[in-house]
Amino acid sequence: MNKIYRRSSAKCMSRWTVIALISFSYAWRIQSLDRQSLWRDEIDTIYFALRELPTVFSMFSDTGQNGALYFLTLRPWLRMIGSSEFALRYPAVLFGVLAIPTLWQVARRIIPSSRNLGPRKLVGSSVGSKRSPLKLLHRQSTVGNTALLAALFLTINPYHLSYSQEGKMYSLITLLALLAVWLWIAGIDKGGWKPWLGFFITMSVAIYTHLLMILMIPLFIIWFLIAWPQSKGHWKGFSLALAGLTVPYIPLLVWQWKFLLADEKLTAFEYSPLAEVARTIILYQSISILPPRNLIYLVPIVILGLSATFFGHKAIKITERSPLGFVNAERRLLLIVAWFFVPILAIYILSLQQPVFRSRYVIWIAPAAMILLSLGTQLVWLGKGKLARVLAFGIVIYVIFYWGNIGAQQKSYLIKTDLRSAVRYISERRQPDELLILQIPHTQYAYRYYSGDQGSRPFDYSEERLGWWANGLSTNDDLGVEEARDKVDYQLNLMTAGAEDIWIILTEVELQDSRHLMEEWLTQNTELIDLVDFQGVQIRQYRTEERLFE
Repeated sequence: MNKIYRRSSAKCMSRWTVIALISFSYAWRIQSLDRQSLWRDEIDTIYFALRELPTVFSMFSDTGQNGALYFLTLRPWLRMIGSSEFALRYPAVLFGVLAIPTLWQVARRIIPSSRNLGPRKLVGSSVGSKRSPLKLLHRQSTVGNTALLAALFLTINPYHLSYSQEGKMYSLITLLALLAVWLWIAGIDKGGWKPWLGFFITMSVAIYTHLLMILMIPLFIIWFLIAWPQSKGHWKGFSLALAGLTVPYIPLLVWQWKFLLADEKLTAFEYSPLAEVARTIILYQSISILPPRNLIYLVPIVILGLSATFFGHKAIKITERSPLGFVNAERRLLLIVAWFFVPILAIYILSLQQPVFRSRYVIWIAPAAMILLSLGTQLVWLGKGKLARVLAFGIVIYVIFYWGNIGAQQKSYLIKTDLRSAVRYISERRQPDELLILQIPHTQYAYRYYSGDQGSRPFDYSEERLGWWANGLSTNDDLGVEEARDKVDYQLNLMTAGAEDIWIILTEVELQDSRHLMEEWLTQNTELIDLVDFQGVQIRQYRTEERLFE
């Protein structure tokens, strides 16, 4: 009776802990949600979602389009609620919060709770132990907290926090990855058509939410091999699910095949060596989007991760009745390690043909990182004496405060390009018949959006608000400096003909005009009368000679 009561109490405590994590996660993510301006990718999200419906549907097969399903599902929400910063980012908050209990469920299946094992036969790492199972379980009762600890780490992880506060699909693809893993485990564990159908639907949704979710396919194939012979009895269900995924993927494959086989570079990204790819991803997973400062503070986190990668199986204690019961501790650890490292290798290999690497594209490996950190903490806890437990507790407190501090900073500091302040500054002072030059052509959507009311149709009548405008010049070509200057002189003379006041929004200048030739021409041929700096963007107002001598 006491054993049953203890097990029931442990389950109840775990559930209440998860509820507490969910509550804190929601409060932490929704706080300061609209402090940062939308940056250009977020404004693109609104624009793509609210275009004419046939145009939105065409994204499912158009070359180079990504996230079609996300934009389509976001459309009714924005029509109903409006397109404010808060409205756009709120779904990301919900997806980020839902990832917490989903990770808990996934982690407790890969690393089952030893609190509830009782005196059953242990398999995996504990086979052959000289201690009795009861003594072993008594000594290692806190291993049952591994899943909860992973959920706690994801709750406070600043990288996951950042994309849970961004109006893009990245918190959603993390949730979809977790759901796909959960369903894959259910299919391999018990079989049946339901988990494999759910797996097929989840992966289909994931691929149309972000194209590079296709990288999960090689990961699951490797998992199938790792889980052998447990997976052997369910090869038909897994094979049918993979075969089914080719059907929704065909419209994408038509243009992606040409994209991958193209001889010329078709992306704006640069090639990164494998070491740089791995370093960038690990840094972002550890310190988020803030510029790296003193990396010495990362040492405890790196040590935990490395310890778990090589020795984490020692903290995994399983029984034959556990989920994936015939997959031993070493193989379970290999599942987690593969979840973290295979996507890194896959996106690097893909980028050898066409550079596509951005760390956020594989943000869905974050749950694996959290599980590894949790296992590393459990390894410390399982050390000898009370000092080991004090040290493990101290490590958890350290990670909470370290990541919590980073999260607080990225919510309080202006990190994203402050297009909101820049556009409002100009729109309050500029007349529509005054020329506006946009260094980055995409900035037109920011101007259209922020000069409006951020309602359900923010781009309506934006042509009138935008007025006379022109794209900035792209001078990043192979022309020599003098030849490029002559070209700029010719183009800007045509562009500014008849203008008296010229406004310019400068942001991400290096992408278009790394030699700053356009600024040079304006400085030589006009008078600078106003200059205002905002985060990541500069506003300038020039006046031509005709206006100066009026």
